[in-house]
Amino acid sequence: LGNTKGFKSSFVVAFSSFSLANSSKSSICKMGSKSGNNYNAGFVNLVSRTPVATPSTWGAGNDFGYHNCVVEGLKLNERPESVQPGLENELFDVRKFFKSHLPADCKYGNVMLYSHTFSSTQDFIKEKCLELPEGTVCVADYQTKARGRGENIWSSPPGCLVFTFKSVVKEGRLLPLMQYIVSLAIVEAIDSFPGFGDTEISIKWPNDIYADRSLKIGGILCESVFKGGVAVVTIGVGINVDNTEPTTCLRSLCSNSNSNRNSEVAVTRESLLAEILKRYEQLHKELVDPKQGFERIRKEYEKRWLHSGQQVTLESNNGLKATINGISSTTGALLATCISTGEKLELYPDGNRMDFFKGLLTRKLK
Repeated sequence: LGNTKGFKSSFVVAFSSFSLANSSKSSICKMGSKSGNNYNAGFVNLVSRTPVATPSTWGAGNDFGYHNCVVEGLKLNERPESVQPGLENELFDVRKFFKSHLPADCKYGNVMLYSHTFSSTQDFIKEKCLELPEGTVCVADYQTKARGRGENIWSSPPGCLVFTFKSVVKEGRLLPLMQYIVSLAIVEAIDSFPGFGDTEISIKWPNDIYADRSLKIGGILCESVFKGGVAVVTIGVGINVDNTEPTTCLRSLCSNSNSNRNSEVAVTRESLLAEILKRYEQLHKELVDPKQGFERIRKEYEKRWLHSGQQVTLESNNGLKATINGISSTTGALLATCISTGEKLELYPDGNRMDFFKGLLTRKLK
């Protein structure tokens, strides 16, 4: 995707300490950015239910300069030239997200950065927002340089729910398990909406969401850094909600479902994002709780994935064949059994393939 014609690389950040019952004042920082960075945006609105401190990186060196001003209520700032032609009515409704969908006690999503256009929400969170609170989410209607694992490019068409949020874990051993709770949160969130009873929403290991076992409708990217003694994880998600290309979308699946032919389609980007973040927060609390951990989550994940009993060829082991049994609760690796020898194995992706099941690396279990 190319850059927007006439697009400018300055943006505004709105800090809102409003009450949802009656709007109060919020402050705005107007900021200019260097050209050629990875996170160019139009106007960016930072909205929260409580005051948020400005990240120190936003005033460092020559990268940013800003000043504060005041606006009334929850007023989002978009210049007409920053909105993609034809998408004026497709903007994410931040007010509806906060007022109608996100639970008042939900930490994830309580701070939101929204802009109509980002080059990459993942890069923006990683490079400029790590000082913001856990649960901060960055949302765009459109991305010009969306990316996946490695150098892979993501399609980010209008109507797709695209967002990145910040999560934290104190124990490094939990990092391989983070992608699993994100995937499970997404499929459970989708299933919570009426109208998908005839559609199977599944997980393709480790980071794709599928409908009816054959149509990819979403993907996940997890990246982490250690900062202040904890692992900060940036989790990027893209889900086809209203865009029928390149495969299909939730709205079409819901409309075509036999159980939903005569009812209104309930899923929207705003409602789905709130449901995903709510469920992720619950699963994250369970994962980090020493009394609970990953075991129940693992069982639920394996009910929703596509791979139990799947046979794979182990190219790194002279073409031996193995049967996938599940996921390790300790390492997050695939558990498998070698068909010819009966040996128990752990399988890991080699990190170089689009197809994770090609080039799997193996470790024998005692």
